[in-house]
Amino acid sequence: MVDGWTLGEERERERAAKPERLDRAARSRIVRVSSGSPELDRVLGGGWARGSSALVFGGAGAGKSRLAYRWAARVAPVLLVATEMPRTLTAHTLRSLGLRPADFFYLEREQDFPRAARELGARGVVIDSLTEADTRPGLLLRRLARWAASSGGIGWAIAHENSAGRAFGGVKQEHGPDYVVRVRALGEAEAKLHLGKSRYSARGECAIRLDCESSSAALPTDKRAKARPGSRRSPRRAGESRPPDPPTRRR
Repeated sequence: MVDGWTLGEERERERAAKPERLDRAARSRIVRVSSGSPELDRVLGGGWARGSSALVFGGAGAGKSRLAYRWAARVAPVLLVATEMPRTLTAHTLRSLGLRPADFFYLEREQDFPRAARELGARGVVIDSLTEADTRPGLLLRRLARWAASSGGIGWAIAHENSAGRAFGGVKQEHGPDYVVRVRALGEAEAKLHLGKSRYSARGECAIRLDCESSSAALPTDKRAKARPGSRRSPRRAGESRPPDPPTRRR
């Protein structure tokens, strides 16, 4: 045993630490998933990159959860770690957004979400929110980034905005995720999205409606390269205990 490691584990660490040529990785293509908004896709360089993670933050009522749920629904099945809302209210929220609760699995606490996501074969994870989680925000964001990179899925973590106009936990939380998106309310039905950080596109901003998947013109603010290569309770389907809606009578 070497410093608490067995000889086999030490050899495995040595193999994992070997440098690799990047010529093959440079030829690989970034796979993107549309956000559902053409103008937001323009800002993102074509959509959310698979294998990436995003920090979405803003003030109360800005539309953070509504937007993240819609983005995640496009890569269903989704593990929804809802630290702020009970299962029934979460299901009601999904229905009110026109989303299928059957595409989402509910998990109340965040501690074991990577294992739960692997068991479900989830392609998306939403943590709503970092502010109410028991785990430190920085650690939770690192776990989300590792899950996304290893699974090829996409993860979104939602956080409240602090008095300095930054995400809960401070500016240091913005180093881990691939995207940092600030959401600001523009009235009751529209929000302004500012992409302050992106490892897969230029930075930019756009306005997007909260009641439908459309947005106004994007405003790019960064001329950097548009992309870079590659980067305790069982989960339940959201709303599974809700009785089915009564059949409607056709005329």
